Amino acid sequence: MECPSDDLLQAFVEGQAPAAKWAQVAAHLDGCPTCRACVSAAAAPEVERVGRYLITRLLGSGAMGVVFAAYDPELGRPVAVKLLKRELGPSLERRLVEEAQALARLSHPNVVAVHDVGHEGGRPFVVMDLVEGQSLRAWWSEAPRSLEALTGCFAQAAAGLAAAHRAGLVHRDFKPENVLVTSDNQVRVTDFGLAITEGAAAAVAEGSPAYMAPEQASGVAVDARSDQYAFFVSLSEAVAGRRLPRWLRDALHRGLEKDPAARHPSMAHVARLLEDGPARRRRRQALALAATLGVFALSWVGLRALEERSIRAQCERDGAALVVPFDDLAAAYQATHSPLAAHAWSDARGRLEDFVSRWRAASVETCRARLEARGPQPLLEAQARCLEHDRAGLAAVVAALRGIDAEMVERSSAVLATLGSVARCHDVSSLTLEAPAFAAPEGVAEARVLIAGGRYQRALEAAERAVDSARREGGLAALGQALLWRGTAHGRLGQLPRAQADLEESVSASSAAGAQGAAAEGWVRLMQFVGFEGGQVDQGLKYDGYARAAVERLSGLHELEAERLGWRSALLARERRFDEALEAAQQQLAVVETRLGARHRLHAVALDSLAGALAGVGRLGEAERKQREACQALEAEVGTPHPRLAACLNNLGGLAAARGDWAQAVALRREALSMLEKMPGPPTQRAAMHRNLARALDALGRAEEAELQRRAAEALSPDAGAPR
Repeated sequence: MECPSDDLLQAFVEGQAPAAKWAQVAAHLDGCPTCRACVSAAAAPEVERVGRYLITRLLGSGAMGVVFAAYDPELGRPVAVKLLKRELGPSLERRLVEEAQALARLSHPNVVAVHDVGHEGGRPFVVMDLVEGQSLRAWWSEAPRSLEALTGCFAQAAAGLAAAHRAGLVHRDFKPENVLVTSDNQVRVTDFGLAITEGAAAAVAEGSPAYMAPEQASGVAVDARSDQYAFFVSLSEAVAGRRLPRWLRDALHRGLEKDPAARHPSMAHVARLLEDGPARRRRRQALALAATLGVFALSWVGLRALEERSIRAQCERDGAALVVPFDDLAAAYQATHSPLAAHAWSDARGRLEDFVSRWRAASVETCRARLEARGPQPLLEAQARCLEHDRAGLAAVVAALRGIDAEMVERSSAVLATLGSVARCHDVSSLTLEAPAFAAPEGVAEARVLIAGGRYQRALEAAERAVDSARREGGLAALGQALLWRGTAHGRLGQLPRAQADLEESVSASSAAGAQGAAAEGWVRLMQFVGFEGGQVDQGLKYDGYARAAVERLSGLHELEAERLGWRSALLARERRFDEALEAAQQQLAVVETRLGARHRLHAVALDSLAGALAGVGRLGEAERKQREACQALEAEVGTPHPRLAACLNNLGGLAAARGDWAQAVALRREALSMLEKMPGPPTQRAAMHRNLARALDALGRAEEAELQRRAAEALSPDAGAPR
């Protein structure tokens, strides 16, 4: 359909659209980022209670509503509460409640249990188990998993789907992100937000495109066999690049048949197959060892083993070619004489060793798979390009660290964060999303690393070369990548009009090339440099709408979504829209904690952002707690002393001052200043801290000490700004 009228969009937002139009608008929004941006809104207002349930924190948000952690005071247990959006429309709202009621009647250890449904303020809500765990994808990515462990987890997920099917439900959005794995490897299928009762007609082809069965993507009726297809797409991602036993290869091929009738008879059958497969393999191996083999059979086994050893040796030689000059880098860190160098190098060495180990293992597996023709060649070639892209990224990191100085030591963690996650090279969704980036012109990897290291002018020069190369020889995807990093370098150098021009052209080129991930990053950088740093808040919020629409259409862009929410919160705070800024900051922290983990580099950033937003609405006690958590997370990340930690402590002192505890403010600001004085850095930063300390001392009536701090500030920077 054409873009809906403003009146129809408004009716959709308010939940007043006619039933016949609602599904059409919903389908249109899925493919139109402009209209989607128009109807995007903050995910959740401040909520303290839903029904009898006391809200404790925001867990996340999605197209259907928001999910909170909560406490049930009657039964004395933690639960999760999903509060659905008003604008879902009456028919979809009724359907979701009906599916929740069906799930409430379903009790199975591999399905997140539903305990209650109700209404709050005219909005339906669903109460479920609060499961502390990680997604199935995060579980298999965080550490090497044996094939038996993988099939065991998927067998549990299959059993959960089978239970839902027996209850008459079709999930319609099964994927690794919608399966939770607890610390004791208990698997729960979750997020039945798109589920329908079997036999019911679906208004539109809803779900995640990468996992949709052909019949689901075409919008025709779906049943349990459609979930089976999505299940086997997920399983194929988990085992990509491995040598698979024949029974598992056969199971995958049958589960991915285009004709639903040719697939496995049921998910219960699939669960049994995955549970019995390893046992059958062990029995077969035992029988083979016990059998009396003839001479010719032994000869064939010997030749096959020799061939396998030859292939593995060749691939291991290729993997071993990736070498990091650890001794040279250790000497470079030491030569900076920075007090941060010892901790920074210890962190760098560990992360580099981990990257090299993971890269070599992935390289060997991909090499063997290609030589033995295991799996679709386009997929294997994409994996190889991904690994080569990461190898080039490592080379750029090593080149930057060879020339490290005291200033770059402070940014060592950020430089290392540019290394890719090797696990994504065996993930179908990530490969599809990032494929255009693998063709980035020479200079892009160097520019990205130099920006992380604070070498903005050199980054600009590298990006200039990349843009020139892309305009001469590359396609639109390459040009979009090159312009993204040239625009970012301009922004870091304060050349904001040039940054805006480059980034807008980057978004246009990337969108035209289908490189939606790069386009989404371009919109977020425009929020940063034009909206926030350029002071064009209205324009920044307009970019936010485009960024949100781009990110929501893709899966896996969790870091970028967290950054977007952080800049949204900052822009809204600039407008003194503090309640909305707080909502965005809460969503940012929820994304980081549920999708990236508490040890991710953005955890401290998100906590700091939330502390500022809480202070904006006058909740100073909560703000102090979050700021203290931010400082603890930061210390774990960068060590102490560190300029970022000093700034965090200074902010904590500011919050103590805001609630009138000047003695605490003095103690924290002295600690921050003492830390900063141990390190090289811009004198203006120390001058500002001296002035902050003087203000706190004045409030305590310690005028002489305050005057000494002001004189110290004047000596460092006569033009230093007013105290904060």
